[in-house]
Amino acid sequence: MPDNRFTTLTHMNVNNMYTSGHLGKGALLRYRFSDYQMIDYGLDYDDNEWNYGIISETHWYINMSIANIYEVPQEECVCYDLSVHNMTLGVKEMINIELYEIQIVIPEESE
Repeated sequence: MPDNRFTTLTHMNVNNMYTSGHLGKGALLRYRFSDYQMIDYGLDYDDNEWNYGIISETHWYINMSIANIYEVPQEECVCYDLSVHNMTLGVKEMINIELYEIQIVIPEESE
């Protein structure tokens, strides 16, 4: 059952989420391996529960291989890595939308 409190991060909205401040320190999110990772690595779908975490840092970089191969503007090649305190496992992890399905809570006053 979908939870309306969470908004899925995608390649289409991640830049807007970053520029609007939603990917800042202290943001609550949940994440799990993406379907692609589950298939690529032969992982068990039954062992892919949501992990909950809080963003501690947001890192960004421009992937020039995308810009050079597909000849798109550099601002469309920005990639984001999130350093997250995993509250489920009690560890710090680095996640991104290429490897994980990520959903974030957007405060109601921001919507």
